[in-house]
Amino acid sequence: MAPLHIHVTLWTLLIISFVVSLILHRAGKAKGQKILHMVARLLYLLVLVSGLHMLAAWYHFQGAALIKGIAGVLVLVGMEMVLVRTEKESVQALLGQFL
Repeated sequence: MAPLHIHVTLWTLLIISFVVSLILHRAGKAKGQKILHMVARLLYLLVLVSGLHMLAAWYHFQGAALIKGIAGVLVLVGMEMVLVRTEKESVQALLGQFL
């Protein structure tokens, strides 16, 4: 059960860093936002590695777990897109946050 706990902890840290990064951006603190964005990118990689480990070790890349893994990767991509578009302050950033 240790890989599951690691994976859930990493997701929790990722969500916290994502939300705080958005808050810092809205507060106008660019340096802190950039640091947390880099931390979030590191956490993306760790979440991917821990998820792939669980997918390979427990589920052997099959069934509903594979679909859930693909959905998880899409969530990570969406989170990164929101942070990048918010950082660039594009008009479409608001639409990207809701899609």
